[in-house]
Amino acid sequence: MTGLENKLRAALRDTAGEIPDDPPPLWLPPARDPARRGPVWPGQRRWISWAAPLAAAALVLAVVAASLAVVHGGSGRTTSKPASRAAVPPYYVALTAPAYPGEYDGNATAAEIRATATGAVLAKVVPPKPYVHFAGVTAAADHRTFVLVAEEKSHPPDLQPSEGPHPYYQPSRFYLLRFDPGTGRASLRALPAAFIPANAEVHDMALSPDGTSLAADIGRDYVGSHLIVFDLATGTERAWSFKTCASCHPSGGGLGFVGTNVDALSWTGDGKHLAFVGPNRAGWPSHSTVRLLDVTLPGSDLLATSRPVASPPPEDRLTMVMWRGAIITPDGRTVVIVEEDATNSAPLKVRDRLLKISVATGRVTVVNDLNVLAGYLYEQVMYSDASGSVLVVSGARKGWTAGILRGDRYTPIPWDRHIATAIW
Repeated sequence: MTGLENKLRAALRDTAGEIPDDPPPLWLPPARDPARRGPVWPGQRRWISWAAPLAAAALVLAVVAASLAVVHGGSGRTTSKPASRAAVPPYYVALTAPAYPGEYDGNATAAEIRATATGAVLAKVVPPKPYVHFAGVTAAADHRTFVLVAEEKSHPPDLQPSEGPHPYYQPSRFYLLRFDPGTGRASLRALPAAFIPANAEVHDMALSPDGTSLAADIGRDYVGSHLIVFDLATGTERAWSFKTCASCHPSGGGLGFVGTNVDALSWTGDGKHLAFVGPNRAGWPSHSTVRLLDVTLPGSDLLATSRPVASPPPEDRLTMVMWRGAIITPDGRTVVIVEEDATNSAPLKVRDRLLKISVATGRVTVVNDLNVLAGYLYEQVMYSDASGSVLVVSGARKGWTAGILRGDRYTPIPWDRHIATAIW
């Protein structure tokens, strides 16, 4: 009996009382010591046998897919018929923190590759020194290539009283994370340090579907930033920005929240168009509209090379409105938005709405409407299929929960209270 078969038998024994009828996914051992830096590229690996790893990978995918229909954990309304077994990738990367839940502050101490069906940790990496936490994560369409942003723990420099407050951000760096489902191992490779200048922060980030381009909104603050696309093969970069007035600082758009937002930038499936949150036109507030940038067009003016594809719906709302997340689906036809409505006076009311907006018609569909003061956390969209018909969201039910949304059907998935954010 092989070691792989032994692990499968052990996994079946451990979860037999929790998951009836269907088999659980195969548990894989964690990655090598995360302190060992450097990539594990398929072309550099010396395989003893090509058949064993391929068979192991096929077994992992088949068993995990078979168990997607049986999920547990979370609370709230569930459907009688769960989401399709093939609707969601079998594993994801979660950023985890020792003390959570709470408003995510970007201080995750580990990145864990987990099985969607059971929540089992398949591999784990920690920030390489001198970095101490991960602030954000993004994924390619193959669901095994990811980029993390790691940050140091540091203090702002001493300032003279006459200098006034100045923004200061922890030194950070991008890391390429690759997961091999055949071996269950994960590897980290540092991307060029020059990608993130000194005293600058990564506000938003998104990896292209083919994993070759990394988009990021980087700057000292949200009114002094640029939207940059890095070519990961050549190390070259291209930057865009806009100004809302002649004397204003350049801006790369973004949601305007502190830390690294993982649902503020998104690519269409062709890898030629990038959605970001910006103004409807010059002179308007910078966080009001989802715009689609054509990265093949010449020029560096973010407004001239992009077009608006979704604006706030003209519906009855509370006093204050902001977007906590906004992504375009890979087919480019739908924008998915997490909208927050709130009062600015007592009694405080906060409503969290998950919306879908048609790019072609502007038609708005309310997917979820929650009172976030009644035991709900803010929703976050962590995965969308090509058309937006299948989503993975957190905060759609009370408590620390996540699940698969397919139409009006919600299927909870196992979710750890230490998970700060995740990406599929």
